[in-house]
This record gives sequence, structure tokens and C-alpha cells, in this order.
Amino acid sequence: MIEYQVRFNDAYDRGRKDRLHKGYLFIQNNLSRFYMMAAEKSKVSNEYDQRFEPDTNLVVFTDQSRGSMVVIDYGFDGKPIYIIDSLYPMEWQISNDAKTIDSLSCIKANCSFRGRNYEAWFSPDIPIPFGPWKMGGLPGLIVDLKDDRENMLIRLTRITRADTRIYIPANITYTM
Repeated sequence: MIEYQVRFNDAYDRGRKDRLHKGYLFIQNNLSRFYMMAAEKSKVSNEYDQRFEPDTNLVVFTDQSRGSMVVIDYGFDGKPIYIIDSLYPMEWQISNDAKTIDSLSCIKANCSFRGRNYEAWFSPDIPIPFGPWKMGGLPGLIVDLKDDRENMLIRLTRITRADTRIYIPANITYTM
């Protein structure tokens, strides 16, 4: 299991209002599963304030052998919505920049993905193409990821061994 610290800025371009999460990435052969859990409960400011946190309601599955990604999101009614996507459609530009994060040697890569620019630091010492959320496709595990406005920051915090089986939902049709 690979654990990440995830920070979202709810205010986006209007200032800072951060929410912390823990992200969990499980890997089994060519399969992965990623999900997040809020590190603390959201606070409501008045009786009319209702909080829906969609970023904690999704589960991202990847299948390297099929080149596919399945995202399960949950609507307001609690019913699952299955989203089928291509695996890692982003085009990474790998730079010569290198640094050590904790004890891992890392290399910087950049990409644009769905309207945002991202910077990732990956470790070729862990030569697997996985990463948090929908990101991956680099020649090493993504250790650090952020968008260019720092509205989303994700950093690896721990790697442990976990015997977890990954089952990608079978009751949907894979289409690209």
C-alpha cells in the first residue's frame, strides 16, 4: 500500500482554504486502486451550509494490460456512476531536474491534463508506472504531484506491504 497526503484548496483562486486527505494506492500486478479519505470532518458555517466532498467519493482503478481506467464516482443520491477512460492520456515532458525526496531519487516531469498544468516528481528507483488519482504513465512511481496553482498537492508519505486483492468492476462495458 502506498499512502499519500493530499491537500486541496477549496478557495482556488480566491485565497487559501485547505482540506487535508489521505490517499491510498494499492497495486497488484498490472492493476491499481486509488481512493481518498478526509483527514478531518468539514465544518459547516451556518444552518444552511451543506458540504458535499466529491473528491473523497471516487475510486480510481487502472488496468495496465488493457490500457484502461475505470472511475467510480457517487452522485448525490449515493448511486455509483462508472466512468471509463483511457489510461494516462497525459503527455509527460520529462526534464533533467533531479532531487531527493526523503530517501528517494526523483526526476521532474510536467504535463497538461484536462485544463490544468501539473508537475510530478517520480522515482525511477521504483520502476512502476502508477501514481495517485488519475496520474501515472511515468517510468517510476509518482512521489510528489501538484498543479501549477497549488490547488492540489499530493505527496507520498509511506509505503507498506499489504495483501489486498484488486477487482475492477466487471458489470460495465469498456469503451474508449
